Amino acid sequence: MVPLLLSPLMSGRLTIGERIVKSLHFLQSASNAVTKTELEKMQAVMYTLALKFLSKKDLGKVKEMIFMTELGQMLVDDGIEIGLKRGLSQGERKIVSLIRKKFSKGLTISAISEELELDSTYVKKVISLISEDASRNDLEIAEILISQN
Repeated sequence: MVPLLLSPLMSGRLTIGERIVKSLHFLQSASNAVTKTELEKMQAVMYTLALKFLSKKDLGKVKEMIFMTELGQMLVDDGIEIGLKRGLSQGERKIVSLIRKKFSKGLTISAISEELELDSTYVKKVISLISEDASRNDLEIAEILISQN
């Protein structure tokens, strides 16, 4: 299997992209010959080589192959998780920003809670985080709040 992993680095008639795609095809068909962990490691090597040596256009072809692998699914799942966290953080950041503005104008916790239709315990927690460390930005506070839930 090692020569297969090194095939993109060897000379030949096929382009590097074609060699990587063929190697990924072979790895998928030989999945019974190696353990799942070994297969994932080999796919990761091929993915790394593809990133290193291929243009964006050629990467598109390899992406289809990677997408069909367990490694590809892991990358997709990680991307979804990161996207969700960012989306949650941005929404939470906007709420923290509103609370900060209202608090800086001198509004009380109960007034902010009522005006923004938020739970007073939540508003109190946000104000507490703002007061603890004035250098924290709204996104940092939002991430703290999310991690506490």
